[in-house]
Amino acid sequence: MGKLFHFMIRMVCFTLLLTTSTIALSNNEWPNTEVKMESTTDTRYSLLCALSEQTGYLFVYDSEVVNNDEIVSIRKGKYTLRSLIQLITGRNNLRMELLGSHIALTLSSDENTSSGIPQQQEDVFYLTIYGIVLDAHSREAVTFATVSLTNTTTGTVTNGNGVFKMTLPGSMRHSSIKFSHIGYENKELRVDSLSDTPLYIYLEPRVIPLQEVIVRPVDPQKEIDAMLLARTANYATKPTLLTVFYREGVERKNRNLDLAEAVLKIYKTGLQSDSPDQAKLIKMRQIRDWQVNDTIFTKIKSGIYSSLLLDVVKNIPDFLEVHNRPNPYLYTHADIDVVDNRLVNVITFEQKKEIREPFYKGEMYIDMENAALLECRFEVHPMYVEKAIGWYVNRLSRHYRLTLKKAAYHISYRAMDNGLYYINRVRGDLEFKVRHKRQLFGSSTKIWFEMVTCQIDNEQVESFPRNERISPRGIFSETNHAYDPSFWDKFNVILPEDALRELIIKSLTSE
Repeated sequence: MGKLFHFMIRMVCFTLLLTTSTIALSNNEWPNTEVKMESTTDTRYSLLCALSEQTGYLFVYDSEVVNNDEIVSIRKGKYTLRSLIQLITGRNNLRMELLGSHIALTLSSDENTSSGIPQQQEDVFYLTIYGIVLDAHSREAVTFATVSLTNTTTGTVTNGNGVFKMTLPGSMRHSSIKFSHIGYENKELRVDSLSDTPLYIYLEPRVIPLQEVIVRPVDPQKEIDAMLLARTANYATKPTLLTVFYREGVERKNRNLDLAEAVLKIYKTGLQSDSPDQAKLIKMRQIRDWQVNDTIFTKIKSGIYSSLLLDVVKNIPDFLEVHNRPNPYLYTHADIDVVDNRLVNVITFEQKKEIREPFYKGEMYIDMENAALLECRFEVHPMYVEKAIGWYVNRLSRHYRLTLKKAAYHISYRAMDNGLYYINRVRGDLEFKVRHKRQLFGSSTKIWFEMVTCQIDNEQVESFPRNERISPRGIFSETNHAYDPSFWDKFNVILPEDALRELIIKSLTSE
């Protein structure tokens, strides 16, 4: 596949210390442990974040229930968790529900409002559906589950905390929302049965019948051949217009330093076209948390281009070219699993032991019935990942040593009513160790990018005029844009994880 993408690193001089404290609380019943607080004045959101860091509990709530940006003062003292939440939120009538490591904050039933909308005005109103997807048995969050409006091309995914949000026009109130993830039974809920409070969606693990496991031997290379032969039947060969949510970020020492988010239109040129896909910027925001004493400034180059390139069904990587001679990969039929209630063969691949240069290892989920590739996860082989540093770095200061520790990718596809599959989500994660040549130890820098398809249009699709296109190969965070206070409007996006949310609120309150 060659170089998936590049990024540029610029160096200065740097020092940073982070400290955290944790109070252990029981998950078996509502905690009554006292929490110590110093006198402080901050936003309600920042105080909830601080409380989350101390106790380990994550808070799920609607911003209409708690005004995130409102400033509040807390006196020094000892508080029970419940009383401190009430002080921070400014509400004594909150309903608090403990679920594993999450605490849901909702209004008491007498103040809860229905999501019902006057029938005659339903097209001009929007419904907001939000909540968290959990494993029905372990009660752990199901991250990056697909959330889609059935019989439509609208969808999103849960974030790294399993939380999701969908904004729908009132005309969709009689539709259903489907939740799906590898290894789980699908679940569907009627939109008009959902209330305006956080939802808890429990997915049941799917048990594969024994007869499916032993029914026949599987030749992994033949499975890959069948997938490639079926591409034109399973994926769009004509141009398609995607509305996508894109974000990229940089973390150093577990602290978010840079975040860029955008809504893009992507013109997909079709499976067999040699023309490159095109990107058009609809909305964007860029948030930075650089400090004057930060020494290493990292910027992502070609993040959008990498997201487009990682459509492995269109851009065939080397691990799918099974008939290459010599072929550096060893393929194995590792398992049978389920994706979107369809049985799939899990094909793993890894470079042969005698190969000492960096190649990829990973797994593919191929539909047993129609041979469609539904998901692919791969990474530069951990044993040789340090040798791949030249794939990613354009420029490095001679005073620093940079070591690549991880380069991993995740791609998924989703089926539409027309029977075709479209790119659903792309994610890339890089991790580096950065060390000054005069220092004994280094620090970790993480870089990631993510793109999720929220809407698909395949009728009367036209390419973008040249003056409306953006270059997907550039440094996206340096794109000129004007900040819009009503940034996301009615667009569906991936909700920020806790750490990203803190960075966003910090940025907004400092303006």
